[in-house]
Amino acid sequence: MNTQLEIVMKIIDDISIYELIWEIDETNADNTFKEIFDTFFWKKIIYDLWQLTHGNSKFIGYLINMNEFIEEKGWKMYIANCIDPLKDILELAWIDKMINMSDTLEKAIIEINSDNTPTLFTRIQQEN
Repeated sequence: MNTQLEIVMKIIDDISIYELIWEIDETNADNTFKEIFDTFFWKKIIYDLWQLTHGNSKFIGYLINMNEFIEEKGWKMYIANCIDPLKDILELAWIDKMINMSDTLEKAIIEINSDNTPTLFTRIQQEN
């Protein structure tokens, strides 16, 4: 039985925004990220997670793989509105060190449009 998940896609300017609602786990992660991968066509993507209550290691793996793909292309990815306890899980897995995170969707939109959006390489340099 698959865990319920709803994906709401919005386009703002040249940004694909995916609002993920409910939970992501091993029963729905493959189909969720296949749908996302098949539908985003801009060079900027934001995951709006304010209604996502759970994500497991498979979800984290997909975020990392998607971010690597996007950064290799020179594109940009953000996570916005991540709430506890999911935010704590992503921070424990150091996702906030690999993927740009913002407290609000509005701030993520401003930052993703900035020429100064940090990549994984620049985030590592800033920490050292």
